Amino acid sequence: MDEDEKDRAKRASRNKSEKKRRDQFNVLIKELCTMLQGHGHPLKMDKSTILQRTIDFLQKQKERILSLER
Repeated sequence: MDEDEKDRAKRASRNKSEKKRRDQFNVLIKELCTMLQGHGHPLKMDKSTILQRTIDFLQKQKERILSLER
């Protein structure tokens, strides 16, 4: 195996790993989106909106818990 073949094999391995990471990230984003839909959020949202609304939701839940503990 020469250097070019080794480089191609490394690149292919990295590409495969990166695709797996992206796919897993997208699965998790879709799961968050599904969870948010039950709380009056629209069906279609981009990834940054999903993350922002998840943060907002969690902050509100934290505030509710703190107010109940008082």
